[in-house]
Amino acid sequence: MSGRSVVRRLIVASLVLLPVLAAPVTSAATLDVRPTFLQLLPGQKVGVLYLVNQDDAPHTYQIKSFTWKPSGTEQVQEPTDAVIANPAIIVLAPKQTQIVRYGLRSGQSTVPEQAFRIIIDEVPQEAAPPGSGLNVLLRISLPLFVRNVTQPPPPQLAVTWTEAAQTFHVQVANRGPYTTRVVEAKVVGEGVPAGLDLAQLHYVLPGGATDFSFKLPTAWVPRHASVLLTTDGGDLTLPLGAGG
Repeated sequence: MSGRSVVRRLIVASLVLLPVLAAPVTSAATLDVRPTFLQLLPGQKVGVLYLVNQDDAPHTYQIKSFTWKPSGTEQVQEPTDAVIANPAIIVLAPKQTQIVRYGLRSGQSTVPEQAFRIIIDEVPQEAAPPGSGLNVLLRISLPLFVRNVTQPPPPQLAVTWTEAAQTFHVQVANRGPYTTRVVEAKVVGEGVPAGLDLAQLHYVLPGGATDFSFKLPTAWVPRHASVLLTTDGGDLTLPLGAGG
């Protein structure tokens, strides 16, 4: 993913969507961000991020950093000053490119991996034009990993399952010290119903887990089934553990 650009739009103030549905919507900015997967590896103190304003109008952005930790199958983000982004406030003229440098404030890490999210928020204009309607702002969230190895070892994952109300849940737990990116998950084996696959990017943080849910036409108990995972560390085929 590191070579691809990303454009994501976030509609803010969603609580007022219903009373203003008839109002015109102001378009969000279009921002080209490269890369979209950030790392600081051994010996690398500073990383570089490129922001390109694709619009014909100027836009202002603010960059903030958050720690990124697991909490069961959920993920928690909290503001942090451990990561420095320079500049943190950016005013981009039309078609302008801005280089942003980022790094750890301490300059070093004593653990195998630290995970952060770098959030790029569009700053609203102080005075919106009359009749501009609903304000739509852009937000981009980028993963940042600070690691003590250039190439992490193979993922250490385990899977279990539960079934309730014709919904089959597969939980993937990370027992290793490094985050694993799961690009695709598919249940394979004896008597597996059709459609038990999911092509969507998931990050499984160390000590955490993520759930994949599949709707079933009828209740199903796996027999000699496995989960085929496509990850950034290679393909893995893991037997389904005991059901919960």
